[in-house]
Amino acid sequence: MARDELVLPERRWPYLSTRAPVQPKAPPPAVAVPPPPTTTSTELRRAALEMDKLKRQIEEERTAQAEARRREEAKEATKKVAGALDLPSARDKAQRERAGRRDPRHVLDAHTRPPVGAARARGGGGA
Repeated sequence: MARDELVLPERRWPYLSTRAPVQPKAPPPAVAVPPPPTTTSTELRRAALEMDKLKRQIEEERTAQAEARRREEAKEATKKVAGALDLPSARDKAQRERAGRRDPRHVLDAHTRPPVGAARARGGGGA
């Protein structure tokens, strides 16, 4: 009996739980929680935001169209002025520059170029 008091758990009231032991169980299956209901003010706010977004998109499209139209008008004006002044096109100018770079007569040797500070030493150029 003395041994039982030392080894066995106490079976009387202050030490023994008044509740029955609970057997472990699997958790219940997850249930999809429905979204919270929306209010009228929330729906109106969303509608206002959507309208604002659409207005911004329309304004951006108008701005882009106006910019494209302005660029096209500037291009036409440039062509008109170049035609009136009988100027070569930019493409012709670029082709002439490329052809000039390939021509060895236009390439200066390092020996024929004046030194970098030569103009300043002679008293010419600069401020």
